[in-house]
Amino acid sequence: MASSESKSFCEFGYIMAAPGGPCNATYASLSQDNYDLFRIACLVYGVIMLAFCLAKLRAISRVGGKYQVLQRPRGAMASSSSSSSTSATNQRTAGSGIQRVTYWLLVLASVTFVARAIDPWGYMGILSYVAVTMISDTCTACIYSVLILAVSLWARVVVTPKNLAHFEYPIQAFRILGFMFTWVIFVGIVPVSVYCISNDVYHSVHTLIQFSMAPFLLWIIASMGLVFGIQIHRRLKEIRRAQEATLEVARRRVAARQALHDLTKPPVVKSESHDDTASTLPMDLDTKEGIDAASKLPGKSSRILKMLCFLQAVSIVVIGLQIYQLVLFVQDHCVMQKEWDCATGNECKMQLQFPYFHAAQMAGIIVIFWAFRKTRQETPPQPMLSPDSVLLDIENGDLQTRHVRHMTI
Repeated sequence: MASSESKSFCEFGYIMAAPGGPCNATYASLSQDNYDLFRIACLVYGVIMLAFCLAKLRAISRVGGKYQVLQRPRGAMASSSSSSSTSATNQRTAGSGIQRVTYWLLVLASVTFVARAIDPWGYMGILSYVAVTMISDTCTACIYSVLILAVSLWARVVVTPKNLAHFEYPIQAFRILGFMFTWVIFVGIVPVSVYCISNDVYHSVHTLIQFSMAPFLLWIIASMGLVFGIQIHRRLKEIRRAQEATLEVARRRVAARQALHDLTKPPVVKSESHDDTASTLPMDLDTKEGIDAASKLPGKSSRILKMLCFLQAVSIVVIGLQIYQLVLFVQDHCVMQKEWDCATGNECKMQLQFPYFHAAQMAGIIVIFWAFRKTRQETPPQPMLSPDSVLLDIENGDLQTRHVRHMTI
């Protein structure tokens, strides 16, 4: 809604024709076709990602029971009928905690794209500046929250089980403080700054506060994720080497057994090269442990390393954009100068620029969706879990908290 003619400046999104004149034209009218294209892109992206995330949540719910952790109850043993009932309930309700929360956060982030399609930047005057900013910042807060969840899980994994009790409270404190600072910075600062501190949006200090704190917070999250992720990657390489040796022994045992039944077979000789181990390993190993190890053996290209590369790349881009925006705001004496000129009847130089932050949010959502996309297929429940099995689940995309919680029992 435009301001009255007696007011010295227009509402955000409107252009004053001349000093003291009416506020009829909008920022979007300067490039209406491009702005409409931007709105359509937000709508299409939001609907597609919302559908994918909801479908993924439905898939997680269907196989949720496969994530259950068997734990012997303390005290007297329950009756068989009660145990069966409890097991059936767990089969229906158990699931990957972090994976579920992640996709619900992605659902919320996708909804923000659908909502911002109405007026992404408030340039049409349909939504207020505070509304469009909070919608966009909610999406950023969701992405930050997922990164905090992932880092807290990786921190638990790299700590040895005997020391996990000592690090549990610091890890929980990091997660809680991370959530608190994230949502306060991105959701709480804008309305407080606009309505309680500044007289108008053009002179609001929320940009100064947000873009001086958000890069530092993201740097902490990304740095911790890089440190813990590299440690997990190294442990996965050690596990892979140990499993390859185990599978090689199992392969030789099977070959020796077959040679006893078939005297025409050549004797088993030690291979000098292990390059073809993966291609020649028999699928029918003589022990169940060997079969399980073969089925869970990570590939030569570690998935956790790819996740780290993508997440670090997006983090670096976002930090750079935030610092760049902060520098521009300070150079304009902490005033939204272009918008202020348009609102006061001065020469309006507003142009529709490429939506860098929106594009970074889109890339972040896609990377997170890819990183958490795998859902474990139906497998027999495993009563015993080790740190190595947790690492392999992370490598296979089964990020969850129940495994780690079981390790502390």
